[in-house]
Amino acid sequence: MENSEAAHHLIEIQSLLNKISFHKKNIEKNLLRPTSIKNQRDKTQQRLEEVHELIASVEKTFNDEDKQLQKDTKDLENKDKQKNLVTTEKELSAIEHDIRVLEGSISILEEKAFKNLESKEELENEEKDLSSFLNGSLKSLQDIEKEVLEANKLEQNEIDLYEARVEGIISSLPPSMGKEFKSLMDKFENDKPLSFLKNGCCGQCHYSIPRTVEEALQKSFSLEYCPNCNRVLIPENVPH
Repeated sequence: MENSEAAHHLIEIQSLLNKISFHKKNIEKNLLRPTSIKNQRDKTQQRLEEVHELIASVEKTFNDEDKQLQKDTKDLENKDKQKNLVTTEKELSAIEHDIRVLEGSISILEEKAFKNLESKEELENEEKDLSSFLNGSLKSLQDIEKEVLEANKLEQNEIDLYEARVEGIISSLPPSMGKEFKSLMDKFENDKPLSFLKNGCCGQCHYSIPRTVEEALQKSFSLEYCPNCNRVLIPENVPH
């Protein structure tokens, strides 16, 4: 294999790796699509659980206060009956005091009962809205996940084709060069393993390359590395 041909093969590999990286990024972007609706659903589910607890608490408070209201109402009825049976001013005064206390208590309890019913109605309306969102968004989420799955299958098909082409090119390189470059690909997993010489400098990190390395590359292409970033250097005279 001629030196220029080997260099062109490495350049093609890097081009293929860029395409693979592009499709992998597309897969990552696609996987993020359901995230927003999932987060909304999680927050909604959490709020729904809170609403359930609040409804239960309001119902308990309402029931407890309703029992007290019924008791006070019954006691008031008894006091009204007793009022007609008293024989002294002192007894009458005591019963009237008890009646005023009971009437005040009943008034407060009735007001609380009204507010509890209002609160329960508001919470139940919120509960319906939250449940409606969860039911509706579930179908949307399933549709999006299906779209993402299909889109990522296409992306993965492209990746598989490019990776097969990379393997084919590597197998056509001299064994030692293929093995060495494959190791370099693993090292620069998500980055470019090649760098073109530009005015005597590494095109990636701009490190000034020793003249001896540059001259060696111009005469006979081999895997020569940038002393700074360790990328394989490609001579300037190789078209790309």
